[in-house]
Amino acid sequence: MMSAEGEDEAPLEAYEEGNVPEDREQSGEDAVEPNADEVSNTLRQQAAGGYVADRPDMRNADDDSKEFAVKIQKLPGMKLGLECVQFEGELVVQGIAEGMVTEEWNTKNPFQAIQVGDVVRQVNQLRGDSKKMLSELRNALVLSLKLEHCSREIPDIEEPKFPSWRRTGGALLRFHQRLELEAALMDQACAIAAISRRHERADLEPKVWEAASAWNLESFMFFEEVPFLAAFGYMAKDKTTWEEGKKVPTLTLNLDEHFEQAGCTWYIIKCCLEVPGDSEAESLTWEAPRRLHHLRMELHDRMKYYMEEAFYARVFNETPFARHMGLPGTTARLKAWLTTLSNAINKQEVPPMAAAITLLFLHTPLPSDEQEAPAPLPDPVKPPRPSLVMAI
Repeated sequence: MMSAEGEDEAPLEAYEEGNVPEDREQSGEDAVEPNADEVSNTLRQQAAGGYVADRPDMRNADDDSKEFAVKIQKLPGMKLGLECVQFEGELVVQGIAEGMVTEEWNTKNPFQAIQVGDVVRQVNQLRGDSKKMLSELRNALVLSLKLEHCSREIPDIEEPKFPSWRRTGGALLRFHQRLELEAALMDQACAIAAISRRHERADLEPKVWEAASAWNLESFMFFEEVPFLAAFGYMAKDKTTWEEGKKVPTLTLNLDEHFEQAGCTWYIIKCCLEVPGDSEAESLTWEAPRRLHHLRMELHDRMKYYMEEAFYARVFNETPFARHMGLPGTTARLKAWLTTLSNAINKQEVPPMAAAITLLFLHTPLPSDEQEAPAPLPDPVKPPRPSLVMAI
């Protein structure tokens, strides 16, 4: 059985006994074997984006079980919160983290909720290859899943042994700095998601705005542009070339007001995306409050990079970006610049990568899908013992 542990995300790696990396081997000291409680607590505290859940006993599902579809969007920096394992060529759900994307889906879609014991049959266009499906679950920002309510009986196996090493000096300092950085990035991602896509923000605490003010896209830029754009109706050959002769969604960006919060000025970007459909277009509307710093560093500067400076100058010649320090006239300049950007995306004058960055920056919601109700859920089972399997 193989765990769904990410290669780069888990801060604590597991090694086989006797196979200790040179940079962690301490001269003159033997590794000390911790007890099970110490390992479990350490993993729970250090898992950045992972989740350690209890592993339930698994039973055979009803014969009339069938697949159901789920479409999930991971916003920048957010974690899926889904614990999966590979068993006999299948990908089995073994845990769902609290407060992450999967639990949010279950709350909003109780009749299509992902449950412990479900088998993941398909991830986007991948089917039958559990390793590739795991990789897609970790990396893709938009996930079209097909699952089945049919639990599998997984035999008990010996828990892996985690030798511990005594970290001292600079190694210990770097270890704790990494944990603090991972926690801060997660807080920032959750905060910017909390202030986006909503019209009422009076109930948000000041610490949410403080965390959102430090948010950036730099740590969340590794994603596939073509499938991401396809989820919103944009057809592209690659990150630099559009598909010709395809219907193009219409993006509208407007900015008329701003407010002060947590010592920063926030500009409310009112967004609308008209996604063409088979019969009629679907209209998505939402708001995205952003600081001038966000707009400059995460959107304006990236547009200049992906469009090349000479081409950028031709497109935005008549609508220059706002000046530094939020001088008078900033709102009008930002409104004109955003209007030019949305028009350029609608006319496909910018490369697909620039359009993908814009949609990502604005936290664009997914278009709705009509899906069938899933099969009845199997009876829940109490977990017999803790598991050390890390989640996605």
